[in-house]
Amino acid sequence: MLRKWWILTQLIVLALLSQILLGSRISRLTANRPEVTLTNLDGQKTAEFEPLDAVFASFSRLRPNTRYDIRIVRSDGKALSHSHFTADQHGIIPTTALWWDVGVEYTTSRAGKLNLPAVFQYTYSCQLMLNRKTVVEIPIRIRPVEETIPMIYSSDENANPLNGFAHRKESVYVTGRNFPPRSKLHIYVVPDQYTWEFGDRLNAIRKRPIVLQLDDNQRDFTTSVWPANQTRIGSYDVIVEYRRNNGVFEHWDSMDSHAGVGFTVFALSGAGSGGAPTTHIEEDLACQAPPQDAAGNVIGAPNPVYKDMFAEIEEVWVAVNPKAGGGNYAGKQARLYVVAHKTSWADGDALNDISSDGYEQITVQPGCANVNYHKVWANPSINNYDVIVHFGPFGASPDQYKKGTDIIDKVSNIGFYVPNHWVCLETISFDHSSSGTSDGVNICINKNDDVTVPEWQKSKQSYPAAYIRNKNITVKAKISVRSGVTGCKIRAVKQYGPLADITLQTLTFGGATTKTFSLNVSAPTPNHIASSHQKWKWYCQDVGGSGSSQELMCASQNKVFVLLAAPVAPMAEPWANGVLDRACWWANGQTNEADTVAKLTDGAYKYTGVVYCGYGSHAYGSIFDLSAFLNQTGSSYNPCASFPWADCQDMSAYLHVLSRALGVSSVQMRKIQGPFQYHPILPIGHSSWNSGAWNFHRVGHYNNKVYDACLMLNQSAPIIPKNMDINGNYKTGLFKSGSWTPQSPFSIQTIY
Repeated sequence: MLRKWWILTQLIVLALLSQILLGSRISRLTANRPEVTLTNLDGQKTAEFEPLDAVFASFSRLRPNTRYDIRIVRSDGKALSHSHFTADQHGIIPTTALWWDVGVEYTTSRAGKLNLPAVFQYTYSCQLMLNRKTVVEIPIRIRPVEETIPMIYSSDENANPLNGFAHRKESVYVTGRNFPPRSKLHIYVVPDQYTWEFGDRLNAIRKRPIVLQLDDNQRDFTTSVWPANQTRIGSYDVIVEYRRNNGVFEHWDSMDSHAGVGFTVFALSGAGSGGAPTTHIEEDLACQAPPQDAAGNVIGAPNPVYKDMFAEIEEVWVAVNPKAGGGNYAGKQARLYVVAHKTSWADGDALNDISSDGYEQITVQPGCANVNYHKVWANPSINNYDVIVHFGPFGASPDQYKKGTDIIDKVSNIGFYVPNHWVCLETISFDHSSSGTSDGVNICINKNDDVTVPEWQKSKQSYPAAYIRNKNITVKAKISVRSGVTGCKIRAVKQYGPLADITLQTLTFGGATTKTFSLNVSAPTPNHIASSHQKWKWYCQDVGGSGSSQELMCASQNKVFVLLAAPVAPMAEPWANGVLDRACWWANGQTNEADTVAKLTDGAYKYTGVVYCGYGSHAYGSIFDLSAFLNQTGSSYNPCASFPWADCQDMSAYLHVLSRALGVSSVQMRKIQGPFQYHPILPIGHSSWNSGAWNFHRVGHYNNKVYDACLMLNQSAPIIPKNMDINGNYKTGLFKSGSWTPQSPFSIQTIY
């Protein structure tokens, strides 16, 4: 009996130990489980995508320097894409496009098939595989397209999605769905612009937009927008105005691809897909690392910055043009090789990758190079290299270069190189001094998020900067060099934006390998309010006193605001989002306070995107919940909470905040105590005039005049009230009967 109890006791102990060990192992497995981050074309983290969007993914907590397979799989077992990537030394595979044009199937034709009902018959997932076994599988949801939301895309004449057109051979068509019947559409084909801001001019390539009138019951259309014999090689976006045609990009306009390229027109040649290989296909490939967030996600779809010189402390990336050589590589499997430079290449030459991670296998995405980014080398070694995109056949040991099919980054010249004496731009600081005599203005993103300084960092997310108009400025740049480099010359050339070139300056390192320098911008900031993305290309020369010629180091891009004067409370540290981005757009070009306040009043009424609702407010007295006003999360007590709304207190407070952010210190608010009946008005966001009664009304107050962004007066000749007398022409236009008692002007004291 004792022996049985002893055996039973041992079994229990063993079982408990097994549970403890198994639990420990499960905990370790869970802790080491790879992480997958899915993002869409706009760079937003999500697992839910709309048709025609794109699925991007980044991976972390992987085995360092290990090759993985990544697939997008449909529930019937069909693999929609299949790529091979090697995790870097930190166990990260950065953001890459896995599924372009969600819901579109590409077969042998360059035009895809979009069958929306069929899309929703399946479920989808992203599989991360190691040694042919699935390590992680993340579901991907396809969200049905709301029938009230218009969508457009470039297509062939049969409404099949097509984002590449042969120059002078194929006409460009646009297909639209879900537009309001009887709409008069203005279709703009414009040069591709990576970053679109509300207020940007729509410069149609054919001088004027295509006008299309929909019938009484028509919601969908396919129409020609560019005849084949008139097309020009390049990248383009398509924007449709259907509420108002003013040639300005507005938040309700419909766009083909907000972050990527809408479509491309490419040159035909004897190379690419099909035909005998008669020539090499040469394209720029090696490029600067794109901006990435902390998880390694590429932010948006930035245009590649191709360059030849890299530092040992830089990442080498490749951006593949799917229309290289006039061919069509979209959907094809490829291997990215970094090989030792050869002075000449011949068909059949061996491909031996010499990067630390070996070749990368990818699926080329439709569209353009800015959605075909791939990191190929984290810390390159000093030498000369060529980059080759190999499209097969695969299986040879080693693979062999195929002339006329593979893409090469220069045949006889060096693809890229890492010199013995390199220079690398690490950071740029705009708001770099507490004195503020020659640097930027302190700004933040919103109530909770500050602007990170330095505002530009190599391969990281960039942040906005702000300056006061007509001011001589400097920036501070942290620059690294290889040990032994004593000095160099640096300059930056403006590509676009409100700031001028950075003058050529001689830098001395004095034995250091990293040093921060103050660099002069060659001209003052503009003499007017402005906002735009600032892009500089940075060059170095005479490295180490060698007399070396100018070489491109990198390009930088930041959003830059130019203010009328120093901002004042309650926006002494202005918000970039929802305040400066709108204020600088609406008051663009203004040089004095009065015109600035007038333009802000017009802009706030026309473009804030809210509907008047008198059942609540985000602004009570001297308190303004600006965060709630901009984010419009709604409220349980307000029947208008299902759509963005505002009342007169909100709009007067918003005008107050916008003006103060730009440096107009004397804008206040003024309450008119009632009750009173009012003449017909057109409230903000409404389409019909109405009259009624108010207990009170609140307006903007500047120079003892009324500026009202909440309504329009005078139905026969509508005006947005600006520079009006509160007891004179403003009262005449608004007041019908009752009590009219203007109160003393006041300001917002607290902002949330």
